[in-house]
Amino acid sequence: MGRYPVARIDEKYLLPSWFGVDTAFFLHQEKFLKRDVPLGHVLRSAVGDAEPARRIDHGFLLLDERGSYRYGWFHETLPKLRWYEEYCQETGDSPVLIVNSPLRDFQRRSLRWMGYEPDDWIEHDSDVSRVGELAVAPHPIRLEGNPSSGFASELRWVGERIVSNLPDGDRTFSNRVYVSRADADRRRVRNERAVLDVLEPRGFESYEPGRLSLAEQARLFASADVVVGLHGLAYVNLMFCDGNTRLLELFAEDGTDESYFVLANEFDMTYECMVCESIHDGQNKRAINRDVIVDTARLEAIVDSLIEEQV
Repeated sequence: MGRYPVARIDEKYLLPSWFGVDTAFFLHQEKFLKRDVPLGHVLRSAVGDAEPARRIDHGFLLLDERGSYRYGWFHETLPKLRWYEEYCQETGDSPVLIVNSPLRDFQRRSLRWMGYEPDDWIEHDSDVSRVGELAVAPHPIRLEGNPSSGFASELRWVGERIVSNLPDGDRTFSNRVYVSRADADRRRVRNERAVLDVLEPRGFESYEPGRLSLAEQARLFASADVVVGLHGLAYVNLMFCDGNTRLLELFAEDGTDESYFVLANEFDMTYECMVCESIHDGQNKRAINRDVIVDTARLEAIVDSLIEEQV
């Protein structure tokens, strides 16, 4: 029930992320139950009067509470397709995929690149469905304070399949990438010209991933040997890199986050981070979102070490 479906199994209400992760049952229960499940559905189902809007003989739950966002979709939802395909191979069945409604454009594109068509899924709205057999994969959740669930092989499998199925593109990219946030309204490098004066002589080119298509972002990271830039959503694309990629992630003071450090380690990438001077401009911004000034001398030393290791 609900557009981010919650399953009622044997009188218990279960979110997709509660499967396969011991601590997940205690994370964000109240928040997601309130948002995802209309109270009327819960009350009617509790007394057995919830009339299903549709009946599904055999379904596979391909969604989670964070699946409408790029990080959650690529890193936590799509890896479940590895389990789905193994399930189909073992059983000889092909359950319909149950996804949230409406799918966003990047979700539809990525499903097609994974080899799936609209006939393979049902976009679940706020109604109730009755499912005869429901298959649910373990959830590779990544939340602050929790270790990764060790689904690196599934995530790499997704990245490799998407890259292999990308449409042809004319644009080529440098293998040394500076990730710029010049197009953003927060978390920017104030002395970016000085940063580029260090990086450009070393073969780096600057890219603003927010101005690239989804396919171009995947190609950019798939061809990258060294990546430098501020922490941001662009690093979802690390899943398209190979194990030889080297990453230098920049942070504002008191604004670090372990998400991509964990991912880089899962992928056996060389990872470095650099905490930069924060700009306090009087606006009420979280520390991680503040603009920064990069110490170019330190930047030069770290980048040179990454390049030397590459050679």
